[in-house]
Amino acid sequence: GVAEAGFDGAHLVRAVVVDDLRALNAAARADGVHLAVQSGYRSEAYQARVHEGWRAALGAERAALVSARPGHSEHQLGSTADLSTTRERRRAVRNTDPVHTWLVENAPRFGWRQTYLADNTEQTGYIEEPWHWRYMGIPKTDG
Repeated sequence: GVAEAGFDGAHLVRAVVVDDLRALNAAARADGVHLAVQSGYRSEAYQARVHEGWRAALGAERAALVSARPGHSEHQLGSTADLSTTRERRRAVRNTDPVHTWLVENAPRFGWRQTYLADNTEQTGYIEEPWHWRYMGIPKTDG
């Protein structure tokens, strides 16, 4: 889980991401950036409850832009984390936050990518989510 990577909480992630999530967390802290994991692995049943909550709050059309249907969430992979900042009561990272700037500049070094961007909404079907980061692995380099 995320505790193995130095985060508070009991959120689950796949074992394969723990080392690089730990390295990301250590690098962030070394730069004075404080991160928390707000959400990790979600089962299909849990995602169904999350999605239904958004449907009740926003209606089906808007909910489809902000919440994956059960069975379609990257969280179900176990290699996705919703990040928040610990300084502001675990508020989700926003694209205007210095924390987001740090993540954009540094997270890819540790294999993490923001998958829902403002300029790919048409392809993904979801609004920009600056807090949503998926582990894609560190590219291998020759040499």
